[in-house]
Amino acid sequence: MYIQTLGNGPDLLLIHGWAMHGGIFHPLAERLADNHRVHVVDLPGHGRSRVDSAAFELTAIVERLTQALPPAVWIGWSLGGLLAIHA
Repeated sequence: MYIQTLGNGPDLLLIHGWAMHGGIFHPLAERLADNHRVHVVDLPGHGRSRVDSAAFELTAIVERLTQALPPAVWIGWSLGGLLAIHA
């Protein structure tokens, strides 16, 4: 799963919605990166991430993000919000 990280400070994770990619958060991520370490993800099958066997399993995606990143505040749009609720 592709994850871009910007800035330093408390960790934030920005998660896009269905049929989108992390690039939609680029302007916001740049502003937040002034005071935070911002992680912007491309979910499986979106943007720079490949489709894999966990592409449509919410719990598997949450587990992969939790393992790949430090504890963070999860901020999501649409599908990303659903993942944040499951985190």
